[in-house]
Parts: sequence; structure tokens; C-alpha cells
Amino acid sequence: AAGATVSSGAGLALEGTATSSSASAAVEGISISGAVTSSGPITATGVVSVPVGNTAALHGLSLMATGQITATGSGGIALTGSGVPAPAPATQFDLNLIGATISSASGEIKLVGDRVNLATSLNSGTGRTMFVPFTASRSISLGGSNETGVFNLSNAELSQVSASVIVVGGNIYTGGLSVDGAVNINPARAQSLSLINAGAIAQTGALSVNKLNADGGGGVSLMHSSNNLGQLSGRAAAGDFRVNNAGTSGLTIGQVDGISGIQNTGTGFVQVVTGGPLLQTQAVIAPTFKSTSTDGLALTHTGNQIGAFEVSNTSEDIVIKNGVATTLTSIANYDAGMPFARYIQIDNTGAVTVGSVTTQSAQTGLTGATAAVSIKSSGAIEALGAGPHISATNGGSVFLSNTTGNVGASAASHLGLNTDGPVWVDVVSGAANLGMVGTTAQLKHLSASGAINIAGGGANALTIDNAY
Repeated sequence: AAGATVSSGAGLALEGTATSSSASAAVEGISISGAVTSSGPITATGVVSVPVGNTAALHGLSLMATGQITATGSGGIALTGSGVPAPAPATQFDLNLIGATISSASGEIKLVGDRVNLATSLNSGTGRTMFVPFTASRSISLGGSNETGVFNLSNAELSQVSASVIVVGGNIYTGGLSVDGAVNINPARAQSLSLINAGAIAQTGALSVNKLNADGGGGVSLMHSSNNLGQLSGRAAAGDFRVNNAGTSGLTIGQVDGISGIQNTGTGFVQVVTGGPLLQTQAVIAPTFKSTSTDGLALTHTGNQIGAFEVSNTSEDIVIKNGVATTLTSIANYDAGMPFARYIQIDNTGAVTVGSVTTQSAQTGLTGATAAVSIKSSGAIEALGAGPHISATNGGSVFLSNTTGNVGASAASHLGLNTDGPVWVDVVSGAANLGMVGTTAQLKHLSASGAINIAGGGANALTIDNAY
């Protein structure tokens, strides 16, 4: 297509292969310097076959400076280049795209090649733009400097793309994916970035994008302190899922590139760090969830299935809804003043085991919505370790309620409460086994269908207003 205009109304497929036995021949499988237009899907596949050690300009598929590719209908564009022998010198690319434009009317644009040079504007409108290597085992790098040994996209190349989602990789690619230099996705051109690999996803360079999906079969570790994210989704089949967003104002666990929430289907944990509030519109499913936040944590999705929590927040509320038996290994709400730490509210379907729940809140309400610490469970509420298990260090109140099982496993294994504030306990079908270790403990209300056992703190005072 040298300077010509090629058009079709029903889709268009271009294929080209160039073969040479010379170690110095410059060849191209396909070279496009004119206009390629179709109202249907467009595919172009260019292949070169040359001896290893060829140092000439080799390109599987080239879009030259005057070339353009346009899909005007609902179809997408798929460009594939291959055959450049590895390791390739700087003059050789499977895809060499230096033309005017590549655009679709919201159909997916997919680029396939082990080495890509992108100096062309790509626009898939409300559709996805996808980048993948030709070789499934090839490592993928974003923002890196290795152009010969890995599939690399620079920040400048990513800045050429306008799309609903920029997708890099897929679940059949096994070489791992790393962010090796600063990557900044302009929200005016693309709101979302989706990183997908059957291997691990990691980073040494900061990542800035409004919405991020990170799907790593071998785990996700995006812990750079300068990451700037607004919304997050992802999956890990093995290892941990870890994301640091500490330098920004807040983060929402949501839906990105069709992936809802965060799932760790292995034995690892999910860890999210953010400099502001941590919210969610989609569920988290994980053996353990760890988080650090400021100005609130609201994990309120009814689909949450989390086996254990390790949570630290400063100021405002911690509100958690969960659908499976869980362990509160460590829940802490610190008070920095204005806004003050207020509530820790746990609403769990299934038993709750309490390791350490601590608040500096001074709230003294005696309902699930107003107590400094509130734990509601459909199963038992029991203790892990020696305790105290629930501490309200500024005289905040504690509200405990369950429908089945004991609060505190037994008289010998009680649930330890450390507060001088008021305490309210309802046990619908079971015993209450409490250890009250506050200096002036106030048991305002205690009801249980089974036995009531209360252990005190030696010479400390205990006031019981209502127990039955």
C-alpha cells in the first residue's frame, strides 16, 4: 500500500511476508504509506524472516509517515508484526508505527509485536486499545529503557493513545509485567489502565492514572510511594495483592476494565495503602485484608468475603461489612483531632474472632451506629490471644451484639474489654463471658440466654446497671 488508498465496506485483511538470506538486507513484511479505510474490521499482519545478526532496518509491519488506518464502523483494528530476530538492534521493530493516525469508531485497537515503536496517534474512542507481545513468554515493561530484550512501552508512547481503557498484556502472557519508569496516563486521553499478566506485576517507577486494574496471576506489588490512583480493581491467583496510594487524597475499590473489586484467590493477602479515605463500590474477596488510610475506611459492600482484617485508620470512621467468618487481627482507629476518630463498626455474617480492636474515639453512644466500637455478628464473638481484645482508650463506648453463639468462648477464655466508657452487650442465644479491665468499668446493659461470667481487674471498680 505504497501511497495508495485502500478501502472496503466489509472488512479488510492485509498480509505480507518478506524473506532474505542476507545479514544486511533491510526488509519489511508490510509497509503502509497511504490510507487504509474500512467500515468493517481491519487486520494487518506483517512477517519478516532474516538471519540472526542482521543489523539493517527490519520491520514486520510499518505505518509510514503519510500512512493512516481508519475503521469507520463498529469493527476494530488488529496490527501484528513478527519475525525480528532477538536480540534486535535499535533499528528493528516488529511494529514500526510512525504514520499520521490509527483510529476506530470505538472498536478495539490491538497491537501485537515483541518490539513496538509507536509515534502515531492512536484513537479508539470509547473502545479499548490493547498492547501485547507476539511471544507469550516475553516480559513486559512500561516506562523502561530496555527496547531490545523486553516488550517496552515508554510514557511518550502511551501518551499517544486515546481510549476508554489502555490494556497492556493478557492472561496468556507469562513473562511478568513491570512499571520500570514514571508512567502518567493523561485522563483527558484515557481514564483507565489495565495491566494483565499470568506472571507477577511489579514496579520501580511511579504510576499515575485515574482508574487502574492490576491482574497478576503471580501476584501484584505496586508499592511505589508516589503512585497516584483514584479507583482500583484487580486479581491475584498466587502471592499477594499490594498497592500503595499513600501520596494522594483517597482511593475507591471499584470496577475497571470489566473487573469488579479485588480478589485474591490464593493464600496471600490484599494490602491497600492510601493517603485519604478508602472506599468501595465493589467487593473484596481475600484470605486477609490489610489497609492504611486517613479520614475513614468504608468497606460496606455486601459481597465482601474476607477471612481476616489488619486495618489502621486515622480520623473519621472505620465501617466494615463482611459475609464470612472472620478474624479481627488488628483494627485501630487513631485520633489526630479535626476530624476526630469516631466509630469502628463491624457488621459480620458469620463468627468473629477478636485479636485487637483499638480506638481513641471518645464517642459514648450505646447503639450499633453510635458506639465508639460496635461489633455485630450472626455467630459467636470470641477472643484471640490474651487481650485486652477491645480497647477504647479515651473512654469510648462498646456495643456487642450477636444472634448465635457465645460472646467470649468461656469463663476461662473471656472477651477482654478495656474502657472506662459504657458497655452494652446482647447475646441472643449463648453465654456472655467478659473480662472488664477498665479502671471504672461501666456495664450499662448485659443480656444473655445462657450463663453470664464477668471477670474484673482486681481493685478496679465495676458498675452494673442492668444484667439478665
